[in-house]
Amino acid sequence: DFAVIAMSSLTDKAIKKTNNILLTAVGRAKNTDARFEDEQMIDYGTNPILIEVIETKITLTTEHKDMQVWSVSPEGFFVGAVPTSYKDGKLSFTIGREFASMYYLLQTQ
Repeated sequence: DFAVIAMSSLTDKAIKKTNNILLTAVGRAKNTDARFEDEQMIDYGTNPILIEVIETKITLTTEHKDMQVWSVSPEGFFVGAVPTSYKDGKLSFTIGREFASMYYLLQTQ
């Protein structure tokens, strides 16, 4: 029902030309044990923040045939390589399935 998906070039080049991209995908988020009455929050809860994982297919126009997608933990550690395919100038992959995260790093090898 709800998601924010953003891609940021980590170089001074546009998304289509860069070889280093951070993809962030976030659904609903709330503190542990937060409580609501209807739409009104009555208890803020505590850490950790619980984030809804987004599962969707991403297709990106890029010049880089050898781009790899890495799932990254909130602490910045690589969790695993996400399978990709490249055809006709487009890189395609699915996030939120294997190595689910809210952060993904797209880099050339």
